[in-house]
Amino acid sequence: MTPLSYPRHLVRRCVATLAVVTISLLGLGAAPAGAAAVVATVTPDRASAVINSVDGITVSFTNVEARMTQVVVTLSPMTADECLRLAWAPISNPGVRLADIGHDDATRTCEAAFDFDPIAPGGTLRFHWDTVMPGTAGQLSIRASSYTYRSPVATITVTDALRARLSGPDYVLKPGEAFPLTATIIDATDAAGTLDRIRVNLPAGFDYIAGSTSGITSNDPAAAPWNSTGTALTWDGPFPIAANSSVTLSFSVRATTTIPSVSPLQVIATGADWPQARGDYSAFVDEQAVTLRATSDHALVVPGAQTGWTVLADNNRRYGSPVATVSVTLPADFTYRPGSTTGKTTADPSINGRVATWSGPFTIPGETTAEPVLHFETTAGSPGAYSVDVTGTDPRTDVTGTANIAPVTVVASGGVSAGGPYGVYEGVAMPIDGSPLAVGDQFARWAWRVTPNGPVDAGTQCTIADPNARATSVTCTDDGNFLLTLTATRPNGQTATATAQLYVENAKAAVTLKSPASGTTVPLGSPVTVTVGITDLGSNDDLIGEAKWCDGFRQSGPVVDGTYATTHAVKVAGPCSVIVVGKDGDGGKRSTSLTLNVQAGSSVSMAGSGAVAYSGKTTSFTVSATKSGTTLSGSLSVRTPGGVTVASSTVGSFSRSGSTITWGGPGDLGWRQRLSLHGHRHRQRRRRPAGQDHDQGGQLRRNAGVLHHRPVDQRRPEAHRQLTSHA
Repeated sequence: MTPLSYPRHLVRRCVATLAVVTISLLGLGAAPAGAAAVVATVTPDRASAVINSVDGITVSFTNVEARMTQVVVTLSPMTADECLRLAWAPISNPGVRLADIGHDDATRTCEAAFDFDPIAPGGTLRFHWDTVMPGTAGQLSIRASSYTYRSPVATITVTDALRARLSGPDYVLKPGEAFPLTATIIDATDAAGTLDRIRVNLPAGFDYIAGSTSGITSNDPAAAPWNSTGTALTWDGPFPIAANSSVTLSFSVRATTTIPSVSPLQVIATGADWPQARGDYSAFVDEQAVTLRATSDHALVVPGAQTGWTVLADNNRRYGSPVATVSVTLPADFTYRPGSTTGKTTADPSINGRVATWSGPFTIPGETTAEPVLHFETTAGSPGAYSVDVTGTDPRTDVTGTANIAPVTVVASGGVSAGGPYGVYEGVAMPIDGSPLAVGDQFARWAWRVTPNGPVDAGTQCTIADPNARATSVTCTDDGNFLLTLTATRPNGQTATATAQLYVENAKAAVTLKSPASGTTVPLGSPVTVTVGITDLGSNDDLIGEAKWCDGFRQSGPVVDGTYATTHAVKVAGPCSVIVVGKDGDGGKRSTSLTLNVQAGSSVSMAGSGAVAYSGKTTSFTVSATKSGTTLSGSLSVRTPGGVTVASSTVGSFSRSGSTITWGGPGDLGWRQRLSLHGHRHRQRRRRPAGQDHDQGGQLRRNAGVLHHRPVDQRRPEAHRQLTSHA
């Protein structure tokens, strides 16, 4: 059950399961063994009651236990508003206090929690509570319960035989303000009856005004304390009331102090022929203070131009405040334009000399600043400097006006404005707009031009889309500071000139990867070309690309037709990051990157040839080998001095260390051979002259070499010879 923030009018929704009026005594647990049982009862004052009336119930608990600390009364069915009214219902026992109130919309259940002074174990708790009846006819069920005990269900029948209503002003009251109230008692039956008395309960801060009663009686009421701090006004009858008719009782009350929240006033009518009937009225009391001011639509106008003002209101009070009239003292020689008023009213004001007065009321919401009240237009008079005065009136609100506000100057002819200052990126069109400085000034022709206002790069151009339009745009091909000049010509040939600054910022180049895709696998040592697109909004910028490879290789070059390419054979296996930066000539740069998967040993091929002189004889040789994955293939061919060729076509071993490949295998020479071919790979962008090393398609070729043959122990023909090719 969610509380209603007692005693405020803010209802919070909750969850509950009870659908009857239940009284629960809350404690810490079940009764001790051997203790007398707790007995809970609830007794209505009457078996029937009128809708919205106040009828009491008596709550009683006998054999109270020491651990019982709170009583909860649950009423159902009730609406949230009906539940909230219970917060001000009197309690007869001064030792019992209403602690909280909650409501559940789903089950239409109201729950009130009561705290009470400590009671000796075995004692009795009893209090009487004035319960407000629901606003619709029906039956109200009542049940008393503790943790383990329940009373029989009692009920109250709610009828609409007699109704009471209390009405008053629908505006916020000022402290000390007197206001009228009217109590209306309605007989909804087909039989006449008699009212015994009419009682009105006033909360603290309200006083009855003597001699103000009228209606069914003109006697002043008897006054008595009510609900600790309030006052109960009672008019004693008898007051006859005809069948299906009503009677009224009117009187006045004064709000003596500022009350920060809503204060409920209650009327209760009783009679021998009916149960009680009740009605409520909520009063708002607060200081009322509103300040009126104005703003002008234009600061500079020419005679005969149309210009206007807006009236604004500030209200720093909590509640809305009324303003009955608003008046504006117009400048001399200015005239109001009929039909131009908009805002909280569209009616034309009454005109008395220079004073225009609008009649409300105009409600200014609480806690607002610069609340628009109305806007109106005038026709400007002769040249000069002017302002307006704003005032307001209201019988309940202290309205403060403002004098000499919202200035406007009338000139015979004004100049022109080029707008600005303007700021834009290079290559982007910047809208520019010229206008007369004075509203109503007329110009027949417009002309724009743009010039550098400081150093700019050679070749920079700024283009105005339509130089002869008042509103147009300008685009520059490079960054820099420029001056816009606007010349406006009046129909009589007179001209006015204005300038505006144009600041053009450098736009960084856009860099996008074209190929290869990030994550592409490439062989170690094989050339890879990375291509990126580099573009710039500033068409006058010189663009260059710069590549940074993972193995430390760097390369830069110009951007051709929006594209930059970098080529490199990566020397390190594994993930390889390549960063390409696009730069313009003004220091702007952006970059993109990709990662290549570099794999080693996927395919290696080498070849060489040469000759060796030994004992005055020349022996030539050729050698080649290829490794692809785990497959080896190769051959060694040696031609003897006598021209006999001896070949070994089987490769038995193969290894690579840096730029040296070593392999060997059995051959027809009669010994084991191992050949080491040494060489350095060179990455070249251009073809070298013949006879020099170069890298072509991943195959290192040697055009010349020397074969050194060192004989071994002839007694061990199986021993191998080592043949080495040198550059």
